[in-house]
Parts: sequence; structure tokens; C-alpha cells
Amino acid sequence: MIVLDTTVLPDLAPPLLGAIEEVCLVTPDLERSAAGLMRLGIGPWKIMEINPQNTTDQTYRGRLIPFTIRVGFAEASGIVWELMQPMDANSIFAEHLTEKGEGLHHLSFAMDGLPWSDRIEAMTARGFPPVQTGLWMGGPRFAFFDTEAATGMSFETYRYPEGWQDPPGSFHWWPHPSR
Repeated sequence: MIVLDTTVLPDLAPPLLGAIEEVCLVTPDLERSAAGLMRLGIGPWKIMEINPQNTTDQTYRGRLIPFTIRVGFAEASGIVWELMQPMDANSIFAEHLTEKGEGLHHLSFAMDGLPWSDRIEAMTARGFPPVQTGLWMGGPRFAFFDTEAATGMSFETYRYPEGWQDPPGSFHWWPHPSR
């Protein structure tokens, strides 16, 4: 019989994360993974690139370091699916491919609409500072937190400004637009 030493168990912190907004898989080949998920009814895919030309405030492990990632989004049954293909070594996504291979990388959480700075502060206060951040095309912000050692995966939050529309030419549909 296993006996737990309850004197070393942590207290349950107040809820913070809110609803899951997105499930992300990291892949070395975005189109191959998108094609496989389309066979399961997930798609079509809105594909864009996050790079130093369109994304400011790019940080990686606490330092301003440029990175490039191809990203695909699709929705199925009320869940946003995301595929990430790192295009250089400057990301937690490239680390994941090197260390663990492709597969589930992170979940993204709404954090119940907390203001952006409060999200970062709350996660950092709980021991999970941001490890990858950026501001895409002056609108949507994203932050990934250092949760992997404690939970086995990364957690993300993002915020789109009210009324945000992706600029024309900032993405393309694969293999074709939604019908």
C-alpha cells in the first residue's frame, strides 16, 4: 500500500486559466499534418507566418530573439486546432521537435478575459514566467509560459483586440477556403 505524505502536497491555488481556447500540435511539416487532420474532419486550414517582419516584441527564453514559425488554424466542433512548424531554432516549438518529436505541444487558455499584463503577472507569480512572446501585426498578443516541467506541456494565452480582422494577404487557406 502506498501512503502519501500529505505534509508535502501543495495547496490548491485559486482558478486562473479559464476555458481552453485552443489545442496545438507541433510538426516539422504543416501541410502533412493538416492533411491528416482533414481526414478526421478538421480543416480547412488558415495558414500564416509569424516572423520578425510582422511580429514585434519577439522574446525567447526571456531575451529579445527573432523567430519564424508557420502556423495553421482550423476549427472543428467548437475547438480551435493549431499546427506550428518552427522555421528556425529560436523557439520552444523547435525545442519540442528536437527533444520530444512532433505531437501535442500546448493548450491555450482564455484566462477569463484578464487584462494582458495581469495574465503575465499572475502566471509569473505562480512560478510560470513567459518563455515565448510576440505581438503579431500590431494586434494579437501571445505568450507561452514555462509550465512544461510542472505539467508536461506548455500553456499559452493570447489576446485579440476587440474587432480585430486579419489584414488582407496575411494568411492563405489550405487546401481551399471553407465552403
